Amino acid sequence: MAPADSKRKRQEPPNTPPALKRGKLKKLRKKLEQGRGTAQDCYAVYGDEALASIDVRVSEGRRIRVRDVQSFLLWLLAGTGAPNWVGVRNKVLVEKVVVVFASGFLVSALDGKPELVPNVSRILGAGAEGGDGTGFHRVESLALNSSITPSSTVNALLTVPNRKKKTAADAGDFMGKPYSDDFASGKLSVPARQYALTAQQMRNNGYPMADSGMEAAASSGAGVPNVEGFRSTAREGEGGDAKSALCCERLVAMDCEMCHTKLGPELTRVTLVGDTGEVIFDRLVKPENEILNYVTEFSGITPEMLENVTTTLKEVQDEILALVDADTFLVGHSLENDLVALKLMHANCIDTALLYPHNKGPPFKFSLKSLAERYLSKQIQVSGHNPIEDARTAMELLRLKLHFGPGFGEFENDGVSICKILSGHKRCATLLDRPETLRKHAVGSASAVLCRTDEEVCKRSLNECKSSSVNFVWCNFTELYSRIDEATKASVDVDAILDSISPQNTATAGEGAGGSSIAEVLANKQKDLESCSEVVEELRALDDRIGRIHDSLPRNAALVVVSGQGNTPYVRALQHLRWRCRGVSRGGQKDAEGGQDEGQPTSLWDAKCEEHMLFSIKQAAQTICVVGVKR
Repeated sequence: MAPADSKRKRQEPPNTPPALKRGKLKKLRKKLEQGRGTAQDCYAVYGDEALASIDVRVSEGRRIRVRDVQSFLLWLLAGTGAPNWVGVRNKVLVEKVVVVFASGFLVSALDGKPELVPNVSRILGAGAEGGDGTGFHRVESLALNSSITPSSTVNALLTVPNRKKKTAADAGDFMGKPYSDDFASGKLSVPARQYALTAQQMRNNGYPMADSGMEAAASSGAGVPNVEGFRSTAREGEGGDAKSALCCERLVAMDCEMCHTKLGPELTRVTLVGDTGEVIFDRLVKPENEILNYVTEFSGITPEMLENVTTTLKEVQDEILALVDADTFLVGHSLENDLVALKLMHANCIDTALLYPHNKGPPFKFSLKSLAERYLSKQIQVSGHNPIEDARTAMELLRLKLHFGPGFGEFENDGVSICKILSGHKRCATLLDRPETLRKHAVGSASAVLCRTDEEVCKRSLNECKSSSVNFVWCNFTELYSRIDEATKASVDVDAILDSISPQNTATAGEGAGGSSIAEVLANKQKDLESCSEVVEELRALDDRIGRIHDSLPRNAALVVVSGQGNTPYVRALQHLRWRCRGVSRGGQKDAEGGQDEGQPTSLWDAKCEEHMLFSIKQAAQTICVVGVKR
């Protein structure tokens, strides 16, 4: 009879520690299958050479979004719900995730000139479909929109949205109490004066101002009004911030209605309300010129309302100047239009159109109606505009912002930092970035590493990538996008392009002649931008840094490279050019809502220009995400 130790034993996995018995192996396998195991359990079962791997499940033609990338990161490190576009085998082995935000990474270079990005091409397996053999995959993705800035994409990626958005219903009955009570209580995190527009913001948004900044505003393309004949709320020798910060701030909301005369929009009604919504001033005004269109559907003004009105603009100005001093904070939605209609200048303005920024970024703005519905849960302007209703709504939106704090109402801040969530799951994060991002997102147990250059981000990230105590590393490379932005501004000079189109040719050649010329100019400029030596040099540097980070990673560390957005500066330049072309063609007329009349193609901006812009918008939104696990 053979000895007991010579009996045939069950074959164990290679490299299995000899002390690990069969029963223990069975329990560990079951634990791993149920998703409750650890990396140590996985190595114990499958050996020291066990590997994690990623399986991308994106159907053909589909593109993932920023929130899809975020859900993947949270699933890897915080065990939240599994995303439907990707799976990971042996997920417990992935204890480190490094995210590289490569803003402006040129997808066209990876597709057409891989020699410009040899490291990314190498990581993807020298172009092998799906990254076979390297553990990395290229996933087609979409930017948040085609004109967004990198900071907005960063905030969207690092901020996990709240499932339930805060509204006025969550704030209690604060709206009926005077603002002075809130101010005196000391409970406000930020007082109203901190939300007042800066001088530069006022210039950029066409506010009437008497300072020397008008020339700068004009050069930026802002619709700067001629302030000749305007009056100011500031008395001689006074500024707009004369009162001490310890004094209670006075808030007054304003809204005006206009009708069209032969000289354009003229004031027909002005309303002021206090901080609790009480009406403190409401006057109908007789325009100096004959009314051609009452625009009743937008203004709410009818011929009958103005039939016996004799109040002049000057009389209204006198009354308002008696009620509003230089230190009063005027509140309104796109308040510059109201001040221009009143021919008044005021330094302390709070504009709800800027207080609640549009998720597409400037020059887009939310309407007062949409903000009221979203944050105040109420419908306004149902049967036309009412200045009392609109002024009260603007005041309520400001009071809501004051109650909840600066982050309220900003789409990228309407949530919690991903670092805070990771801290709750005992995961350590390190963010290597500029001050703005670090202030917002380096919370909880996250470490903030302030970097001034991309090279500094790369060098300092290498130690973080190797550290076993850090689970999440964020590296933000900004210099390529900055170089693209600079090159675009230098190339797409709106004034120069308009000057290059001969007015005589536009006038004699008919519809489309000027636009076709502009389209040809733009097409050539777009080609030049991608081959710009400064941009190509910065692209090579970015590729080198991505390669160094990849090579420094330990085995089973995940690397996610997000390009964020394409050449969105070019799209913004095209949007501004289109606005200028249509303004020139129509003499700068505004529509009834106060926005630029889009209408049909004009002699300067024709169908070819529109086609080029749509192509550029699509191109700027098409991004990529490189994702995989180091082997």
